[in-house]
Amino acid sequence: MTTTPSFFRRYLPWAIGIWLLLTGIIVGTVLWLDARPREPAVPSEADRHEATGVIRSFGPDKSYINVAHDRIEGYMEAMTMSFAFRDRAQAAGLEIGDRVRFTFEADRQGRLLIASITKEAPR
Repeated sequence: MTTTPSFFRRYLPWAIGIWLLLTGIIVGTVLWLDARPREPAVPSEADRHEATGVIRSFGPDKSYINVAHDRIEGYMEAMTMSFAFRDRAQAAGLEIGDRVRFTFEADRQGRLLIASITKEAPR
């Protein structure tokens, strides 16, 4: 004598199959969207700031500079901060006590990088 399968025995394999199919579609779509090439993040002009200040010190091998900068309009008050050089060659000719004008921007890690720097005539 054969018994008819219960509701769960009859439809549970179908429900599991549909659930796996939908999960695969969702996971596949997310992975596909994540793998698409992205435009490189280029700082906008709003992310770039000009400042003036006095060099207070340098980091090891002149990898960064500490500057007592003047107020940066619309960005921050005057203070002493560290700025990393994009290229150590930017530090050539700079000395502690020099008054400088520089442009900087923040990278993805939040480091402040000097885009350009020049000595100013003493005040």
